[in-house]
Amino acid sequence: MVIKNDIQYRDFENQIELLIKRGTELGDMDLLSDDEKAKFIELSSALDEYGRSNYPLPRQVVQPISHSSYDYYHNVNATMETVFA
Repeated sequence: MVIKNDIQYRDFENQIELLIKRGTELGDMDLLSDDEKAKFIELSSALDEYGRSNYPLPRQVVQPISHSSYDYYHNVNATMETVFA
């Protein structure tokens, strides 16, 4: 099952919401029928794949340590080691 556009994405989300509502009414998602569980897994997999390819999360960028920060850190540690030695 492949989602082709945002309209279909929202339709899949609505179908998932109905399955979640049904599971909640039953008292647990495990109480859904096997067909409903399979449909839930299929829909959620398609939603996840579409979301990853069309709405990727930004990656965390690690700022490199500048020489001045590096020197400051090591000077402070050297001073602390001298004071507490």
